[in-house]
Amino acid sequence: MRAISRWITSCRHALRGMSQDFPREPNARIMLALSIVAIIMGFAMGISRIEWMMLVGCIGGVLGIEAMNSAIERCVDLACNDRNETARAAKDLAAAASLFVSLAAFIIGLLIFVPHIADLI
Repeated sequence: MRAISRWITSCRHALRGMSQDFPREPNARIMLALSIVAIIMGFAMGISRIEWMMLVGCIGGVLGIEAMNSAIERCVDLACNDRNETARAAKDLAAAASLFVSLAAFIIGLLIFVPHIADLI
């Protein structure tokens, strides 16, 4: 029972983090909006179960890495009040990680949706 209570508490903390991410981070809002578009397209085009698994994995990965990027940026801001090359590099690397995952998700999205769009044309 104690483990379930800890898990529920952890979920509350995670939901609080999500509620902080989307209102404050423009990139997170953009990624969320694109995710919703992809989900709508998935339903409209009747993508397969495997395609859904890929799509959901990409959405989770992109939104997760975007939240991690935001967390790293805030930690760096908290630790460094002045301009610092190491702090800048840490923030740039976190942003690069987000970009890598987003580009991979975009390519997977093309691989999923282009054949379905081609079938419609």
